[in-house]
Amino acid sequence: MKIRLAVLFAVIWLAAAVAFAQKSPTHIPFTRSKDGLLMIPASTGAGTHYSFVLDSGAGLSVLSKNLVEKLGGKPAGQFTGFRMTGERMDLQLYTIPELRVGPVLQKAVLVGAWNGLDQFHIDGIISLNFFRKHPITLDFLHNQLIFETAASLAQRRRSGSTVPVRFDDERGISLDLFAPFLVGSHPADCEVDTGSQGYMIQQRYMKLLGLSPQSSGVKQSSDATILGHKEFRYSTTIPSLALQGVPASALTNPPVMFQDMIYDCVIGSKFWAGRSVTFDVPGKSLILSAK
Repeated sequence: MKIRLAVLFAVIWLAAAVAFAQKSPTHIPFTRSKDGLLMIPASTGAGTHYSFVLDSGAGLSVLSKNLVEKLGGKPAGQFTGFRMTGERMDLQLYTIPELRVGPVLQKAVLVGAWNGLDQFHIDGIISLNFFRKHPITLDFLHNQLIFETAASLAQRRRSGSTVPVRFDDERGISLDLFAPFLVGSHPADCEVDTGSQGYMIQQRYMKLLGLSPQSSGVKQSSDATILGHKEFRYSTTIPSLALQGVPASALTNPPVMFQDMIYDCVIGSKFWAGRSVTFDVPGKSLILSAK
């Protein structure tokens, strides 16, 4: 098993290195589903194309169980992950022959399979793990996914604001990215999650901001998670939300949701509206481009 994984990761690294060496960036469009999810085109070989969710908070790429079977996925073990609410998810792992997004082609790709995607009529989710060797930019002004070259990445560093990030990297299988934010004036280590839209903040920050569930302007609600568990949320506005060290990124009085979860906060795609954000996993940084 260890030998097979080593060969797999070597193939992934080589494919990403070839893509990064291109002379000019590749641009592909992204769209939004009716639920606001970012959708990108992908192919799985033999000219078969799909529209997958681009979800930087997914950890690992996951396909619907039906699609894995259709692609002849081969069992490759099990992976256990945790949602931001702390809910445990046990996923069966499979290798599928290939997966391509833009210029990035991977062979013998390790993916999870989840029948919940079949229920939501979603073919699959592409995680940040797929791009761990290749810097990408999401241009929310022109709705484009851009595959950076060495030269274009250097230009973004010169013209934008670079923020160091940290990762929750589990055995090369799952990858989540965390950036430093300020919730009001309070530091927070936040997951950057393009699979969400708004801003979810750990409930303990309510007290730091002088709020409580009984405060004026705080609205309580409850809902079921995608795994069927009940959760309580508290919606209100906070004075500001910003990338730490980047004053120009600050949002004033943004609407947020507080809830009990395992992260300080989760930053959805709305934060980048009208901007471009570069995920440079090899360089361990985010780059926020000027508007």
